[in-house]
Formats: sequence, C-alpha cells, structure tokens
Amino acid sequence: MSFFSAEELARIVDARADVENRFKRLQQTLLSRKFKSERAQEYARQGLGRRIDEMNRAIEFIFDILPPEQEAAPETYNRVVTTMLLQSYFMNVQGCLDNIAWIWVYETNQKDRDGGTLKRGLVGLGDGHRYLMRSFSCSFRAHIRGLRKWFRHVAEFRDSAAHRIPLYVPPYFILGADASEYERLGREASSAYQRDDFDAYDKFRERQDALGRYRPIISHSPVEGSPSCVFHKQVLQDFMTIDEITQKLLVEIDNFKPNVKPSWINSILTRFWGRA
Repeated sequence: MSFFSAEELARIVDARADVENRFKRLQQTLLSRKFKSERAQEYARQGLGRRIDEMNRAIEFIFDILPPEQEAAPETYNRVVTTMLLQSYFMNVQGCLDNIAWIWVYETNQKDRDGGTLKRGLVGLGDGHRYLMRSFSCSFRAHIRGLRKWFRHVAEFRDSAAHRIPLYVPPYFILGADASEYERLGREASSAYQRDDFDAYDKFRERQDALGRYRPIISHSPVEGSPSCVFHKQVLQDFMTIDEITQKLLVEIDNFKPNVKPSWINSILTRFWGRA
C-alpha cells in the first residue's frame, strides 16, 4: 500500500505542477527585471536564479527516482542518489534566503550604523539578523516572523547536512507489530554469521528485509532526536515559500524609500560634529 492516499497523491501532483509554473514565472521575473545595482542583479540572476533552477531540477529527479506512489523498498543506489539531491536541495534553500537578503542590501544601499558596508554576519533574514530586519516594512517583517517554524526547519536540515550527521533516507521502517520478529531474526542472523553459515545468514537477513515498510522520509540523527520530514511534500513547500518571500521582497524594493534625516538634523550634526 502506498504511503500516500489517492487524494494526497493528487494534491502532490497538483503542487508539483504549481512549483514548475512558479519556477518559470520567477526565473523570467529575475531575468527581465532592471536592477539599479549591479551586485543586486548578480545575486538575483547568478545567485538566486541558479539556485531555484537547481532546486526545480532536483525536485524533478527526486520524483523520477523515488516517485511518491512507490510502495516497494528502493534500491540502495536510488536511496543514495535521492539523499544527495535532498542534501543539495536544503543547502540551496538556505542559499536562496541569503541571496534574497543580499539583493535587498545592494538594491536599497543598506549600510551599518556608521554608514559603512554591512559585514556578512549582519546580512540575512529572520530573528538572527535583527539589524537588517529593521530596514524592512512592518508587513514584510510580519511575514518573516510568521515563518519562524519554517526557518528553524531550514536551519536544522542545512546545518546537519553541512556540519553534523548527514541526511539519510532509510531503506525501510519496522512497524511496532513486527519489531519483536525483526529483532529475533537479527539474533538468528548474527548467530549464523558467527558459525560461518553465510547461506543461513543471508536468508535471515532477507526475512528481516521483508518485514520492512518503505516510507518517503528523510532525517539525520536518531540519537539527537532530530526532526524528520516527508520529503516529497517538503521540497514542494520549501520552493513555494522561497517564491513567496522573493515576490514580497521585489514589492518591498519597489516601495522602498530611503530613511533620509530631516535637514534640520543634518544642519545640527554638521554644526557640532562636522558631518551629518
């Protein structure tokens, strides 16, 4: 039996088509938009543009290699390739967020408190980048705050893939009713291996594998109690979220008005400190 119901599969198919359309529209927007800043244009087209292209292709490959309707446990090669694609995907999601922040910085000429170039550590979206977040409108900040849970998800999967235990698609899961039999077969297999009865060992292992149930889930460290996700749904939702943030950012840029100090303040600052 498929992990997804017929209704869920239909929604996934519709969401995949939606992501494809979103990708084409966003790619065209980034390529046709006239940016004031050359660096903002580079981050939009060569940064964000390349990343969404890779993400859209990764989704296509994942759905081809391990389709959501698959019921049988996948071959090791397909699991490993899918894991590689998912790891690159989550890295690109975080990269998109960074690129979006840099587009804003360059296109609106954001500076640090002393009027100098912003250091890299100050550039980003979310709670960890409060200085830059104050430069956005209230509505944009509210939208980003509403995505706190999603931002934590992105950080967890990206940080694990980059720094801790790599992501992993298990070959199968053992349901509770089969757990004791699975463990018994494992003990039998170990005993057979110790007495050099490799034929028996292989048979016990095959019987163990037959108890497994494939699930399209990715996680990393069970010891850490790390989160897991159903990857077909997650990659689609992640792409849609990046698209929504980008569209809102472009509107934010169009509506941006520099925070110019009133002339009387500039006059006072010039009078007492020699500069505005």
